[in-house]
Amino acid sequence: MANYKYYAWVRENLLDYIYHSVIESHLSGIPMVRAMAVAFPEELSVVNIPDQYMFGKDLMVCPVVTDKDKRKITFPVGKWTDLWAGKTIQGPFYSEIDVSIEKIPVYIREGAIFPVRLNSNFKFGESLTANEVNAFIISLTDKNDKEIFKGEHGIEVSMKKEHESYRVVMEQALDFRYLIVYDSQITDVKIDGKSLPLLEEKDLTSFPLGWFRDNENNRIVVRTPCGVSKEVILNK
Repeated sequence: MANYKYYAWVRENLLDYIYHSVIESHLSGIPMVRAMAVAFPEELSVVNIPDQYMFGKDLMVCPVVTDKDKRKITFPVGKWTDLWAGKTIQGPFYSEIDVSIEKIPVYIREGAIFPVRLNSNFKFGESLTANEVNAFIISLTDKNDKEIFKGEHGIEVSMKKEHESYRVVMEQALDFRYLIVYDSQITDVKIDGKSLPLLEEKDLTSFPLGWFRDNENNRIVVRTPCGVSKEVILNK
């Protein structure tokens, strides 16, 4: 029952991502649940994997289908970040990973941008009944390509690496006041050219404009101001 409740809430956390992925699948014809060979046709190492798949284009899921406490995982080319703990693995890589049925391995694709709904502690799998915040998950990339998320109602969030900084532009994301960036090496955050204060605590009942380090999950959380258009600069 505890496992069911946890994953039921994880589904609610990812509901906007799921909805967006369904629309993408409808328009492209590519299934939302994708065999690794479909998602990475150029990589021979993933062709014959029967029990690992992409859920949408940004999340790789590795189900626990036995009673063993380890399972083998093949990581395609690129950086893959543990959704739960924020630890990163550089692919291509093949390894045996500690697993549990309580928290199956899920990894974020490098360069991913997608919306989530979390409680005020920014934790997955916990009740949203009392409180809920809307945020964008961002997994930074060292590539020079511009990554873009285009949602409904004109929402657009883009990210591009510029030297040692990352420029994140949010358009029409009025209901999304938070960025969750999976990278612990950020040293400074600027919005519209002004540095935000580094907060010592994450009392989100009165979370002011600023950012804090969530070292437990190898990420930072940024509170952004209201506004139709926002530009966030993340410096290392």
